[in-house]
Amino acid sequence: MVYYSDIIEFLDERELRYYESSRDESILVPFDTPLGQVVIRLATVENGEGLSVRTQIVMIPLDHEHKQAALETLLFENYKVKVGRLGFDPRDGEVTLDWFIAVEDGLLTKDQFFRTFDTVMLMSALTRRKLARVLATGSTAEDTETDDAGDALDLLSRTARLHELAESPDSDPLTRDRAEALLEQLRSSLRDPENDTPPPPFLADLGDKDPFADE
Repeated sequence: MVYYSDIIEFLDERELRYYESSRDESILVPFDTPLGQVVIRLATVENGEGLSVRTQIVMIPLDHEHKQAALETLLFENYKVKVGRLGFDPRDGEVTLDWFIAVEDGLLTKDQFFRTFDTVMLMSALTRRKLARVLATGSTAEDTETDDAGDALDLLSRTARLHELAESPDSDPLTRDRAEALLEQLRSSLRDPENDTPPPPFLADLGDKDPFADE
């Protein structure tokens, strides 16, 4: 089961600001990016058997000259994401990212919650940046896709690996501390509205072997 008290405890532990909405019994967590504020909405579903995580990424003007290129970019990004869903509302141009955690008769763990939270925060910020570029230039994701560390799929996989290193009982204390420090660097880079640089590539040395290399 998912309990609001647990979610609030998790958010308080990380000292995140949030707002409880009495209108629909959800929790709103705002954070800043170089392209403006993003709000993550947390809500239990199916009587607490799951947690819905949603964020509005951007509004695409319905009459924008590059709307079609932006929609092609959303399709391209959706194809790459293994879990989660990018959506577009044709009525008003709202672009959203939806994630769902199925808990059922178990309990939502702190590691499970923050792994999802960080992924949504990262993906929404990167998608927002990419859509802003597409709307400004008309170039689709396929035209601008590169192999650099700013690529969303690459960053998402590296972030997941950092969580594994930070949470694994098999990791030595130094590796866990370094992984958690890099995760916090990511969170800070996304929250700082004055920061206009890409999120860190997370290629820091976590030992003699590249922790992100294929086994």
